[in-house]
Amino acid sequence: MALQYSDVSKFKQTDLDWAQGNQFYLVCDRLPELVFTCQRISLGSLTAGEAVMSNRFNMNRMVPGESLDYGVLNADFIVTNDYSNYRSILEWMKGNVRPDGFQQGIDYINKVAKFENDYDKRFKDTMSDMTVIATDAADRPLCQWNFKSAFPVSLDGPNFNSTNTDIEYITSNVTFNFHYFEHQTYINGVLQDNTI
Repeated sequence: MALQYSDVSKFKQTDLDWAQGNQFYLVCDRLPELVFTCQRISLGSLTAGEAVMSNRFNMNRMVPGESLDYGVLNADFIVTNDYSNYRSILEWMKGNVRPDGFQQGIDYINKVAKFENDYDKRFKDTMSDMTVIATDAADRPLCQWNFKSAFPVSLDGPNFNSTNTDIEYITSNVTFNFHYFEHQTYINGVLQDNTI
């Protein structure tokens, strides 16, 4: 039976404590020395699969399927003064794709390798787990998304404009593919054991 307004009014939120997009940080297991301060982040869509469950009366009845399709992680980040965060993503992409030849990929994998002699496991070194942390206005963590086996697929070059009279920080945009993500929350700055 569908809920009626009398049911809804018992549960509606009254304290108006809505989530605000204050600060977002992106951290990457592969690049532990860098924290990407993000101006915008799009976590991408999550689409559940569906299956057709036909019967003689309704040939197109849909039921929940067995798959989840994840979109992409897209982030606009502020470029550091020494461009180290931009360069780290650029190096990662070039190391994965090897535009200057196969040796470029081997050199990059050797640089970041966690698995010394097992080439199959070393393939995993082309990817990394990543975390997006959302904070409140006082920079206290509220929740985080843990992205598994992410890798960059797009990096926009910084845009330069010397005609601005206001201070505008240089930003870049990066897009990551990943296998899946998990979500956790914080209470009073303590990460909870409530992974979804």
